Amino acid sequence: MNYYDLNSLGLKYKNIGILNKYYVEDTFFAVAEQFVEPYKITATQKILGIKYSSVTFNIFTSIYYLEQYCFNSNNKYQELINTQSSNFYIQATYDNLYQLLNFMTLSEEENIKLYNDDQKRYNKEKGFRIEKLKRDNKNIKIIQLLEDLYKTKLKVVRKHNNYVKHNGHLEEFEENITKVYPLSFNKSNPLATIEKAMYNVKNDIDPLTSKAPRGKKVELNQLTGQILVIIEDLLDILDTTMEIYIDETYRELLRMMADNMD
Repeated sequence: MNYYDLNSLGLKYKNIGILNKYYVEDTFFAVAEQFVEPYKITATQKILGIKYSSVTFNIFTSIYYLEQYCFNSNNKYQELINTQSSNFYIQATYDNLYQLLNFMTLSEEENIKLYNDDQKRYNKEKGFRIEKLKRDNKNIKIIQLLEDLYKTKLKVVRKHNNYVKHNGHLEEFEENITKVYPLSFNKSNPLATIEKAMYNVKNDIDPLTSKAPRGKKVELNQLTGQILVIIEDLLDILDTTMEIYIDETYRELLRMMADNMD
């Protein structure tokens, strides 16, 4: 099932098909609830489907803004917004993968309660902390992949993401000073005052200078290149995660969806 239209993308991404590979429509999950035991779909597998959808949504949205930066940014302001947005959704993808792992450590009984009560599930997600995740034989490999990704790549772009949130720019000031131009306001001719002000600024006439905070230079093309690589890494990690956790019933639903498309 092609939930996301990948043919519309302007850039090339390795393993982009992972965005659709494990997607199951809600109606098929409903069908699987009627299967006889032990083939009936479990709450844990249904939550796995929910978290897969949330991870792929964040990846695809990051891709959307990355492509907006590359193909549809008309000025520096749009470039900054699109880069920052793509960066934000990459961070959300990383966090969501940990959320997925957390649900997979829970018992079926607990996941039944969480699946049947959206508010309880949201509260579970809200209260989750990565350092509290229980490690087991299934998730230890994925955790290591996520930790390595963070240390080698994600940490850098997350730092830029936080910097822009607090400072509102990615460009370095040319000088470590700010300039103010003194001006006498002409009440009888305000237009002349404005023209004089523009003239003084343009010609740098008698500026008053003072210290200004020095910004941090970030090359946007380099940053977006880093984001693209991280997107591809996250797709690989998502694929590994799903292959570990989906059961035979989930696989059967994927086969049913494929047959339905044919």
